[in-house]
Amino acid sequence: MLFPLQLSLAGEFFIEAMEDIKPKLDTLVDHIRAYINNRIEIARLMAIEKGALVISNVVSTFVLGLLFLFFIIFISITIAFVLSLLIGINYIGFLIVSVIYLLAALLLLWRRDKWMIEPISNVFIRSVMQDNNKKHD
Repeated sequence: MLFPLQLSLAGEFFIEAMEDIKPKLDTLVDHIRAYINNRIEIARLMAIEKGALVISNVVSTFVLGLLFLFFIIFISITIAFVLSLLIGINYIGFLIVSVIYLLAALLLLWRRDKWMIEPISNVFIRSVMQDNNKKHD
């Protein structure tokens, strides 16, 4: 059994030890808070960067697709006029070009998973999961 004097000395020693440890614990807690805040900020900045990358990819793909669409429209009109001149009936050239587009649309509808959905999904996933070091290549 401990005597009252021993208890008093042990209590004082414990209090002194806690007073020595308290500033170190406060510093440790401050460092942990700063670390957590830094990790949150890094995650937020990375999410913003990925979002900007995805949006820029979508916008650039849309612009290129729009330009390609204009090209297809004008080349189709040209081909329709040439076919009309060769056949001699004005509407037949446009009908032939329309049937070609209908067949292409049906083919894309039939194979859309393999030719459209998978590649577009892969490009999107690749752009989101892209390593930060590779984006500047």
